[in-house]
Formats: sequence, C-alpha cells, structure tokens
Amino acid sequence: MLNGIARALRLTGQERTHLFRLGGQAETETVDGPDEDVPAGTLRLIDRMGDAGVVVMNGACQVLAWNPLAAALFEDFSALGAGNRNFVRRYFLHPDPARRGYGMDDTPRFAGTAVSYLRIAAARYPRHAEIHELIRDLLAGSPEFARLWHDQELRIEHRSRQIVEHPEVGRLELDFEILTMPDRDQQVVLFTAEPGSPVYRALELLRVIGTQDMSAELG
Repeated sequence: MLNGIARALRLTGQERTHLFRLGGQAETETVDGPDEDVPAGTLRLIDRMGDAGVVVMNGACQVLAWNPLAAALFEDFSALGAGNRNFVRRYFLHPDPARRGYGMDDTPRFAGTAVSYLRIAAARYPRHAEIHELIRDLLAGSPEFARLWHDQELRIEHRSRQIVEHPEVGRLELDFEILTMPDRDQQVVLFTAEPGSPVYRALELLRVIGTQDMSAELG
C-alpha cells in the first residue's frame, strides 16, 4: 500500500523513505545507492547561473556537479578525490581547521539539513558501505556532527538564509534554496543574493577572483 501511495504522489527518495518510516515499515523497493549521474539539462542550467553559487548533490551529500561561483564560494571540488568530494565530510572534517564549516556561522540550519539528508540516505541505502563509513568517520571526528546525529531530529529546510564568512570577500548573507529533482535522489542547492545589493556585488567580485588564494599572492 505504501508503495502505491509513494508512486501515486510521485514522492522523492527522501519523502518516500520518510513515508515508510512513519508507517513503521521497511522499504520494499530498494536500490543499492544514490544516483551519481547528473542529467545534461541540469548541467547546462547550472553553467548558465553565473550570479548564483550552485551545487548538485545526491542524497548522501556527494557533490556531483558545481559551477565556478560555487567553487569560489566553498572550494575547488575538482581538486578533490571522489571520496572527499562530499559536502558533509568537508563541512565537518575539512583538513584545514580554518575551513571547517566553510565559513558558515553557527546557525544550525544548513548543517542540520545536510545531516538530515544523510540520515535519510543511511536509512534508504542500508547496504551502501560508503555512506555508513562516512557516518562512522564523522561520528569519530566531529563532536558537532555527533551532537546533531544523536539528536535524531529530521530538519530539512528547502529555503533559508545563511551567513558565510569568506576569506577573500568577507561576510556574505546569502539565501540558499534546495530544489529536489523529482525523478532521482538529487538536490540542486543555490546560494544567491538580491541583485544590486552589496552582497551581490561581493559575489560578482568573487566570481572574478575565482578559486585564487589572494592572501597567499599578497604575502
């Protein structure tokens, strides 16, 4: 019956998993892991969104695609190995202590949402070894993640505001919005600012700077 409801409502992977959890049932239609291929149309779309930082992630918060402004805002994901190209891993366990949290303030909105996506992925893909290895690493290496994980709270905000302290352009108060692809377990995450605002102009400057470390060059 739950399978029929999920199909009729065209639920996303996250919504489907939550429906089965509310019904006290295990999913009978399971897959081994989240999708990792991004549709060509989505790739073209994010390339054209030059005034927004855009990242495409799967249900386990694996970064699958990004545009240049997202790389400048967070880091050059192309320089990372596939195993490290995970937003939650880099957020909580970045090897550079100064970059942990990606400069985001301590408001738990984005972090809580990311942990919730990972919690749903762990329930939906019980046989996916990489997801469960990631969770073990995070629990062992990040007290903040462990606190959020053990709270057992499911908090997914599809839109909110997040402050990012960027090392090159300073304080950015950004709107973030999460768009879920209805036919796959993937999310398009957009970080934007009001056109014409000082933050928008800072993003324009950041787009020009790109992933250069200006402090290192000045030194």
